[in-house]
Amino acid sequence: MRHRTRMQRITTTAAALALLSSPALAIDWTGGSGAFGQGTNWSGGSVPGPGDEALINNGGTATLASGDQEFQTLRLGVDGGSGNFIQTGGTLIASGAFFGDTGSSNGTIKGGEFKIGGDSIHVGLSPGGSGTLTINDPKSLVTSGDDFQLGREGTGTLNFSAGQLRAGYTVVAKFGTGIWNQSGGFFDQDFGDVEIGDGGRENQAYARPAFRNHQPVGRLHAGGRPLCHR
Repeated sequence: MRHRTRMQRITTTAAALALLSSPALAIDWTGGSGAFGQGTNWSGGSVPGPGDEALINNGGTATLASGDQEFQTLRLGVDGGSGNFIQTGGTLIASGAFFGDTGSSNGTIKGGEFKIGGDSIHVGLSPGGSGTLTINDPKSLVTSGDDFQLGREGTGTLNFSAGQLRAGYTVVAKFGTGIWNQSGGFFDQDFGDVEIGDGGRENQAYARPAFRNHQPVGRLHAGGRPLCHR
């Protein structure tokens, strides 16, 4: 039986750690309005896959109508750019979704399953970021494996009229402006708390001295529809 030397084991371990810590490779949306699953709409001619970031930042609109798409992160609107996403069917699986990072974006889920993992769903993530997420079909299922945040440091709006939204820790305006408009549908909070106008308390957020005196604006408008906290 052959045994690897200590140096070989160290080299193999280091290579594995480097692979695990490597940032996601950004695949840019280059199309106008078109199908998410069509390779010609993406830089390099291939649809984002595991380990990739799907970046929509050219003002275009990607639509997922059927099939399964799985990749690392979905990011729309950075550095003053904009991007849009529409889902009418199929399943999207990613670790994180960011609508309006440092730019602007609109996301609409009107069918299918939008399944996000531990990197959470953020709408209006960073200063200068502005995002709107609309959930408006009874067949829609939107899931976050951890946080659902509107206006962490930017401006985030949820328009929720049908379907189901599941999440853990839920924040409406951490340091920024968050607006939750609900006239239908069902919000199911699996764990954590709901924070509205949190104010960036140090026990709830990263220590950011520049934001300690910032007064966030959080609004929740629920038109008599159920919000479930377990």
